[in-house]
Amino acid sequence: MIKKIRKEFKIVLFAIALTLGICGMVYAFNSERLVFVGRYPTSPLSSLSAVPGVPGNQCTICHGPSAPPLNTYGQAYFNAGMGVAALQAIEPSDSDGDTFSNITEINAGSFPGNATSVPPPLPDAEAPTVISFIIPATSSSLTVPITTFTATDNVAVTGLLITESPNTPAASGPPWTPTAPANFIFTTPGQKTLFAWAKDAANNVSTSRSQTVTITLPASDTIPPIVTSFVIPATSVSLTVPISAFTAADNVGGSGVNGFMVAESSTPPLAGNAGWSATPPANFTFATGGAKTLFAWARDAANNVSTGLVSASVTITLPQTVTFQDVSPTHFAFNHVEAMAAAGITGGCQADNPGTPENEALFCPDSVVDRGQMAAFIVRAVEGGQLFEGPCIGPSPFSDVPAS
Repeated sequence: MIKKIRKEFKIVLFAIALTLGICGMVYAFNSERLVFVGRYPTSPLSSLSAVPGVPGNQCTICHGPSAPPLNTYGQAYFNAGMGVAALQAIEPSDSDGDTFSNITEINAGSFPGNATSVPPPLPDAEAPTVISFIIPATSSSLTVPITTFTATDNVAVTGLLITESPNTPAASGPPWTPTAPANFIFTTPGQKTLFAWAKDAANNVSTSRSQTVTITLPASDTIPPIVTSFVIPATSVSLTVPISAFTAADNVGGSGVNGFMVAESSTPPLAGNAGWSATPPANFTFATGGAKTLFAWARDAANNVSTGLVSASVTITLPQTVTFQDVSPTHFAFNHVEAMAAAGITGGCQADNPGTPENEALFCPDSVVDRGQMAAFIVRAVEGGQLFEGPCIGPSPFSDVPAS
């Protein structure tokens, strides 16, 4: 009878354990919690609160948010027999099916029995790989085209670079480009080696791929280019004269025309002078009007400058500026009146109203000039400009000319 009672008592205890799960044991037996902490002392989970009922406490490692039902990790632990050996046995397993092993989650501080709790993403430490890098084996120019340059990365390639140095470049140093460069320009001919690099957003830099090219430049170009056409209008009413046509050609096999210049001087410019442009200029601005001659020059990549004098002439007639509306360019005294106005000797008899677009200034050429006006003209002419305007200082020498 006693044996039967003991057996039934054990069955009841087992049923209670299955119902309450391991949390009942953890709640009832603090030793299970200490087993976990002892096995994983550095896990962030071991630093959780040991007080039951506190959100996120250590019981939730094996249970849901409201213990006692076991979660998948707690059930696996229970099925393995509990204790250190059980913890170790289920470490490689993925109890909650979130693709992370139990030990990975424990070390990261995520819950191994909760599929919504996963380790934070690890920093990208994987460098890109340059898949292909091809340049021509030979070249007759210092500018060598890049035939192929591709790279791949576990996340994304963010920069590509080509150098002549085999040393790994800094991710934030040289001028990385998001796409492969079209060419590479060397400074000297000969056998050259290029190194191709790739980097990602985490600044991981790939190992390089290299290619070699032998550059042999053609014989020196000593033949200057020729200006084949240069046309400007014969007349102009503006100091800025358009250039209707300007073309040049270099010798066959030469280095090619790379500079154009127009100037008023017939002396050939030097290849290094300022003023050269890669394309023919659209116009030329003179300083003054009159009969003008322009000379056209061309330069090639070998710094040869054209030698033949190619020129074109233009006559610039600027429209006359009328200061006073009552003194037109046909008036016999027009030039004299304009000169007096430009010198500041006269402002006319009526000033222009700056508030209107029209010019209302008048000179009154037919009015009689009195002695006072003439005195002002003489003083301005001798002293220059608008001097002695307003009241004078001191007594007037003439009784009929007050100081005011």
